[in-house]
Amino acid sequence: MLLLYILHFVSISFLVFHALGWFISLLKQRKIDSVSHQERKFALVITAYQNVDITAPLLASLAQQTYRNHAVFLVADCCDIVAAQKLAAQYAIHLLLPATPLRSKIKAIKTVVAQLDDSFDAIVIFDPDNLAHPQFLHTINATMNAGFEAVQGQRTAKNLDTTIACLDALGEYYYNVNTRLIPFAIGSSATIAGSGMAISLRIYKQYLQLAGVTEAPGKVIIAEDKILQTYLVSIGKTIAYAPKALVYDEKITTVNQLQRQRTRWINTWFKHTSEGIGLLQKRSWHTTWFALLTFYPPMFMQCLFAIALVGIDLFYMPSLTYVMLAGIAIYCFHFMHSLKIGKAPSKVVFAMFALPLFMYKQIISLIQMKKSNRDFMVTAHTKTIRIEDLKF
Repeated sequence: MLLLYILHFVSISFLVFHALGWFISLLKQRKIDSVSHQERKFALVITAYQNVDITAPLLASLAQQTYRNHAVFLVADCCDIVAAQKLAAQYAIHLLLPATPLRSKIKAIKTVVAQLDDSFDAIVIFDPDNLAHPQFLHTINATMNAGFEAVQGQRTAKNLDTTIACLDALGEYYYNVNTRLIPFAIGSSATIAGSGMAISLRIYKQYLQLAGVTEAPGKVIIAEDKILQTYLVSIGKTIAYAPKALVYDEKITTVNQLQRQRTRWINTWFKHTSEGIGLLQKRSWHTTWFALLTFYPPMFMQCLFAIALVGIDLFYMPSLTYVMLAGIAIYCFHFMHSLKIGKAPSKVVFAMFALPLFMYKQIISLIQMKKSNRDFMVTAHTKTIRIEDLKF
């Protein structure tokens, strides 16, 4: 019985956690003021694996940045060398061709960092399928001028052409609000999305040297963004969120892509959740709230767990049934409210009717999650969308 009460407490706490954050944000809002007018020099890092052609739209969008104090570094790992050289010549970028296959995003980034001199102030990391709004770097620099050495831009979908893509974007809209916008607003840190983020070069070099970023033989590093965000918060740095720094991300369009992506993400959560325990020892509002964010389980796991507890309550603990149903109701209400705050398109909202299929595929991903310890599990990219095709 004691175990059941503990499980109910944990489940209800997670169900209402983000709603509580939103309520606190109504009472407390972080004020951001510029403390300098520095024009930083950014190293823009793109890591391409096997397919370098998909970086062409991103390179074109970076060439249109209104903020000019930057240099682009493209790591073409296991890519067509001729195609990579053509892109480098066309967009006047720095091309790095690893002599041996890296098969690792963090290794590719390390390769670039080793090339940077002291004239660079920060690095900005992109996925090869991203697009950057023309004002992206200008907004990032302005946010850093407010005193922040780590900034996460807002990732948003560049394609919503299938139901799967809309469901993929659904989670992004929800997490942009609840793990980035609200935590930063109430005095904690935003989580890192894996791309579209800027980090002080000085801090990033320390992270590479001291954070224990290593790879065991036969395995691959997954979720280097999770390791990085924990390190930043642990040394007292705030990860700012810049919702106007738009970076467009390609959403998956097929069920197979969904299963591969979620397999990697679920494995990530299990591997890095325990890192939040160290943050709790800091005993500050900033680190405690962020630690709770790292504990927050994938949505499908949370929902299945809550439903299972309701089923148990009906037979063994009827008095708690209404408590669990109230928690689920709060969660559902806040979920819809988050989509409204994040201005999710109507097609994304209506895609929720396909959630049963989405959850089924995530269950399969949970079963197969150990595969991502051995497989790089690259998500295939099939869309060719340019910055001119998007409506700002």
